Amino acid sequence: MTQRSTDLAAGPDRDKTFRDKTEGGVTVDLDGADGRRHPWPRFVAIGDSFTEGVGDPNLHYPNQVRGWADRLARQLGRADPTWRYANLAIRSKFLDQVVADQLDLAIAMRPTHISFAAGGNDLLSLRADVDGIATRYEAALRRLV
Repeated sequence: MTQRSTDLAAGPDRDKTFRDKTEGGVTVDLDGADGRRHPWPRFVAIGDSFTEGVGDPNLHYPNQVRGWADRLARQLGRADPTWRYANLAIRSKFLDQVVADQLDLAIAMRPTHISFAAGGNDLLSLRADVDGIATRYEAALRRLV
């Protein structure tokens, strides 16, 4: 699972951990030693290849792509260097995989802003159940608000 997190003011060459005690040894450093919540804004992007940035190559990034979420995060960081960012999106994922693999991790990061773009691969499947996809998509969104 490719995950990247970035101190937005520093750029991709100076990645900073934005994780703490979640799963697979990944950590989210959101609370200070005194347990108080850090005040900086946090943007987490979850989804499939669209959010990961497939088709937009950049050799300076760990997965060698830089998509819209990375570009947005970079601009947010330029405007306010306290922004933190994590892009958990992975190419080829279907909606249920994004929900199972990324949603809880994203919620655990307690983002102030989140993007959720998934379901496109489901729609491209033969005999896609559009109503079913929409129902599951809505259920996932309800968990975010």
